[in-house]
Amino acid sequence: MLRLADDVDTAYFSQKALEKHDLSAIQPAHAARPPVKLPVLEELAAEAPILLELLGAWQGTLPAMQKHLAFEEISGVDHALSTLIVCFREVNARSE
Repeated sequence: MLRLADDVDTAYFSQKALEKHDLSAIQPAHAARPPVKLPVLEELAAEAPILLELLGAWQGTLPAMQKHLAFEEISGVDHALSTLIVCFREVNARSE
């Protein structure tokens, strides 16, 4: 009945039936969104915790590199590391 209540063609009639049986407060469950695919190799997904640690350590050294590299270079590396860290955090969270 809940599926019918969510269908445009049958919503009116099924909603009336739900009301008649005092079930109008029950709403159809919406389909879960499929998980977002991450650009992480399966082989690397298993190593997410150690990779997160290493990437974070690398990112932490970037301020010290300002003496030797241009801001644009450091900014590009920081952006790339941040992207990888976000991906591996998501992989790590899904595996828990």
